Amino acid sequence: MSSVTGSFIVGQSSEAVSLNTPAEVNHIIRELFFQAQQRLNVRATRLEFAFFQSDDLLQSMTTLVSSNTRNQVLFLIDDELHFKSLTRIIHLARTFSSYIKVRKLAEEQTSDGDFFVIADRVAYVHQMSSHNYPVIAEAYAPAKAKELALKFENDWERSEQIMELSTLGL
Repeated sequence: MSSVTGSFIVGQSSEAVSLNTPAEVNHIIRELFFQAQQRLNVRATRLEFAFFQSDDLLQSMTTLVSSNTRNQVLFLIDDELHFKSLTRIIHLARTFSSYIKVRKLAEEQTSDGDFFVIADRVAYVHQMSSHNYPVIAEAYAPAKAKELALKFENDWERSEQIMELSTLGL
């Protein structure tokens, strides 16, 4: 496992990267968002990393969903109250409601604290539990990305819509 010293290029084979600080995780999340060509899946208890509050988030998501009508960004969150403070994501989800979707884990689902981002079903960053390090990332790992994508899809199917996103009252 290498550290975050080289370039992280989605879809390019390389060793798994061990991330040991929030800054390193932010860097890789940013790379995933900017390099994704089709799809991003984000599963989190809370969207705590600084990237989710940044101007870069707006730019990367707008570029992705504007480049092709089949592109999507899906967020699956557990802490709805925290999510409501992320006005940039809320604004984009309303503006691009067919392409950026946010859902909440259902009440009967227990959050295991897993945080992950999957880009184009080949690259990922995965934190096993909130605030636990190291966090692992790989630029090309289709098998692991598929495993995480299946977990995401199962959770998505059982999740609930956030009603406030479709109203002006959020």
